[in-house]
Amino acid sequence: MKTFYSIITTLFLLLATARAVDSAAGLSVYAAGTFITNNGFELALTIQLVNTTNHDLTVLTKNGKGRMTGFCFSPAGAPASKQMICDIGLSDISSWAGHPIIPLLYDLAPVTLKPNETAIVQVTVSENDDRFTKMLPTLNQDTEVTVTYRVLDSWGARLGCWSGAASSKPFKLNLLHPPAKKS
Repeated sequence: MKTFYSIITTLFLLLATARAVDSAAGLSVYAAGTFITNNGFELALTIQLVNTTNHDLTVLTKNGKGRMTGFCFSPAGAPASKQMICDIGLSDISSWAGHPIIPLLYDLAPVTLKPNETAIVQVTVSENDDRFTKMLPTLNQDTEVTVTYRVLDSWGARLGCWSGAASSKPFKLNLLHPPAKKS
């Protein structure tokens, strides 16, 4: 069923790219999202990273248990039902017992893009994630979402990848109400 949602989200991305692009430091970000309501809530984001430079550019796309961070929040004063920002990438440095935790490069799935090539990052947020429990039920087809792909300069230098921040333009969520499973 997850594959079905991924295919649907990718199709919506292809349809929505013209309205959701911004560029920063040689990287353009296109994004689309599907809000799935069926026995709970789930937000599926598809993020397209496009190399707009005239040279190779390496981006991180997350592989399996990769430690890319992701969080969504409403801007100050805006209810989640109206506006939401999702920040995806390596935008923090975690530590354990005072020592920085360094992610495995393999788990971050680096992809080297030639000029005008693209990579896809898919992120799913479910209602089981404590950070979003209160926010997800308030989302609707009128919610404007902005996705920011962010990699700290320190991570970019260490991992040999693009660093900075690039955001999509705001887009509206697609709603998907799959039929309930029959018992």
